[in-house]
Amino acid sequence: MGSNREIDMKPPPLGVMLLAICVFIPPATFAQKPDFNEPIAKYDLSKEATFKGVVAELADRVCPIGGDMRFHLLLKIDNETYEVHVAPIKFMKIYKATFHKGDTVEVIGFKTRFQGVDAILPREIKHAEDTRLFRDENGKPIWQ
Repeated sequence: MGSNREIDMKPPPLGVMLLAICVFIPPATFAQKPDFNEPIAKYDLSKEATFKGVVAELADRVCPIGGDMRFHLLLKIDNETYEVHVAPIKFMKIYKATFHKGDTVEVIGFKTRFQGVDAILPREIKHAEDTRLFRDENGKPIWQ
C-alpha cells in the first residue's frame, strides 16, 4: 500500500527565493523611517530673515523634521552651508518648483540648528523671476 519512493528535496533556485522574500515581506520593512528623538523647532516669524546664496546640492531624502520624503537644498552663503528643508516631494511635483545646482536664490525663512546641522525652514524662495511660497503668513506649511 505505501510506496517506498524517495523524494528529491532540492532547495528552490535563488531567484525564486528572492521573489518570495519581496512578495511576502512588506515593502515598508525596507523603508522604515529613522528614529528622530530631537525636538523640532517651531517656525518663528519673529526670527525670520533673508538669506542669499548659491545652491550647492539638491537632495530628495527622508527628512528628519517631517519624517517623510522631502526635497532639500544645501545653500552656500559665504563660507557657511545651510540645509534648507523645502517641502515634501509630492508637493514639489504638483507645485512644479525646480532648482539646479549653482542657482542663486534668496530664501526668506527661519534659521535653526537640527541634529548638529545649520538649517533653514523656508517660507519663500526667490529664484530668477520666480517666487515660490512654502509657508503662509503665519509660518504654517502650505501643503498641510
